[in-house]
Amino acid sequence: MTWEVTPWTMSLAVLIVWMVIVLGGEILQAGGATSLEGLVSKHFVYSLAVAPLFLLAVIAYAGWWHEVGLQFEGRNNNLKVLVVPGLAVIVIWAIAFSRGLSWGRTLIVVGANTLLVGCSEELMFRGILFYGSQSSFGFRWAVVITAAIFGLSHALNGLITGKPKRAFEQAFFATLFGFWMAALRVHLDTIIPLIVIHWLWDFGLSAAAPVNAASVKAAPIKNMLPVACETIPFAYGLWLLYG
Repeated sequence: MTWEVTPWTMSLAVLIVWMVIVLGGEILQAGGATSLEGLVSKHFVYSLAVAPLFLLAVIAYAGWWHEVGLQFEGRNNNLKVLVVPGLAVIVIWAIAFSRGLSWGRTLIVVGANTLLVGCSEELMFRGILFYGSQSSFGFRWAVVITAAIFGLSHALNGLITGKPKRAFEQAFFATLFGFWMAALRVHLDTIIPLIVIHWLWDFGLSAAAPVNAASVKAAPIKNMLPVACETIPFAYGLWLLYG
């Protein structure tokens, strides 16, 4: 009996190696002296640069440029589906500016690291993994599978930081994020706009000043807006996929 290497099995193998590169590199660079959040905001994370290079090498080796959506043309007539995510990004940045940004070197480091995260995670999840799961289970199941694995990958942060509750919350919202981003992937047939959205999304969330308990009590509606920015695009993704 021979083991058949399908796009699905290959994408899972790539996922494992990618996670080792990203998480292993972050742990080694942090050295137990700082949190992962502090590492991303204070230092250029080398593993975040290595991970997308690894994925590009895999894509080039397999010749999957079109299959993973790494193309600029896509379905240009479907770019209108980006309106709702674009509005959500604007709201996130408006909140970031209202809370105050971490200007200077911190903003540059955060911008660079989040750009690498956007490139890496879109290549992995909405690119390679989406193609692999779609080839075996169809595009609707591919959306669900990639969203679930995307959320679980963020839950692993709890094992590293020792904050399982926060990791669970992050995994929950990451699953919602992964769902509507994959729904956009179905309609766009390219991941280029998704990389931009992902970068601006993470950059806006990371650039804002930390929220303290007093500010949450003083402005509960404003602090509920980030949650709305996650749930509304998720509902939009459901509509794109099934409506």
